[in-house]
Amino acid sequence: MKKMRIMCMTVMCMTASDFFASPVYTGWDYFEKVTEEGVDRLHNEFKDAETLERYMRMFFRGKIFPCDIPLKFKRRFGVSDEVMQAALMSIIRECSAKAGWKIIEGERVDDSVVMSKWLLDSAIVWLGACADTEAKRFLLDIATDHTTHIMYRRGIAVRAYLCSADAQDARDVLVRFLIGDMRATMDPGHYVYAGAMQAYDEAEEYPLKREAIVASLVVALAREDNKERFTDIDKELAKRSKEYAESSQRKVMIQGMDARPPSIAFGAEDTLKVARDFLQSRKTFTSISTNLTELMARDFSKPPEKPQ
Repeated sequence: MKKMRIMCMTVMCMTASDFFASPVYTGWDYFEKVTEEGVDRLHNEFKDAETLERYMRMFFRGKIFPCDIPLKFKRRFGVSDEVMQAALMSIIRECSAKAGWKIIEGERVDDSVVMSKWLLDSAIVWLGACADTEAKRFLLDIATDHTTHIMYRRGIAVRAYLCSADAQDARDVLVRFLIGDMRATMDPGHYVYAGAMQAYDEAEEYPLKREAIVASLVVALAREDNKERFTDIDKELAKRSKEYAESSQRKVMIQGMDARPPSIAFGAEDTLKVARDFLQSRKTFTSISTNLTELMARDFSKPPEKPQ
């Protein structure tokens, strides 16, 4: 249990760089090794929410899961959204009643409360893989309530919401948390940026959602004033969007960050130099929008009209 507390504190203290480079502790290896016969058996067992809940309670103990694991789990064992959501909400109701939503600084809690908090956070992450309208509203309530919920839990609620959101909803939430009324309450913003990257990686089958995420992050990055955070997110976004990576707007952003005082964060200046050298070597550039008004006017529920 002492080890678990250390892991909890490690997660809560992650920087932007940590989020993208951290080791992942998962129990997925166990489920990947299940034989086809075992998959068929579990497929039948997981049709029952109470049975699934018992497995999840075991599965969540001492684990930190990347956002794609719940989807892999659903697909491999044919778990329906309805059953999975019922199991998760049961865990959330019980654990929130036992552990409470708020961590009071300096409080001493017994091991069962620590475990309940861990199960609660894991269930919130997984809810993003099966959330309906009501569950998405629940996640957004957690994410926006900065008077009660700790920063880490708000961050994973944003991540879960983004995983379940459609393109328009993803755009709206990213703008709200990175630019709008929630920006000041979500500090450090790397929780939201990291959630956006993970939601992008999951949305391979939803190109419009990916477009919405990239477009929102571009507008947010153009307004980012934290040099370390900018370098981390710029690097990750450039991996995912060639249009952004080769854009004249990115070149302007990099030049603006270059003009700021050197960052004391390890590797930040080197990362910025790599991006600067890449852009300086280019002779042609793409063009992207950093305009918030244009972003909000775009309907991401349908492809953009092709120019005549």
